[in-house]
Amino acid sequence: MAGKPGRPNTNSTKRKGSGAYRGARWHTAGEVRALFSGLPVRKLTLRSAIFLSSATRWARWLEQGVLSVLPWGGLLLATGEKA
Repeated sequence: MAGKPGRPNTNSTKRKGSGAYRGARWHTAGEVRALFSGLPVRKLTLRSAIFLSSATRWARWLEQGVLSVLPWGGLLLATGEKA
């Protein structure tokens, strides 16, 4: 999971969060790329989603216009090809 906007990720190995996010691991895009370094993966791509968790009609409409390549969402998805 990506770090929350405006909230520094001081220790990515610690589990943080509260409520539904309790125990979640928060990683920046750079940390996710580092997890794949040295592995047989090529064309690593990161996409982000869940910018507004309210799931209201307004939030869904707004999220359609936000670029998924911006690492600001609450979910960070990594995809790649086996090298």
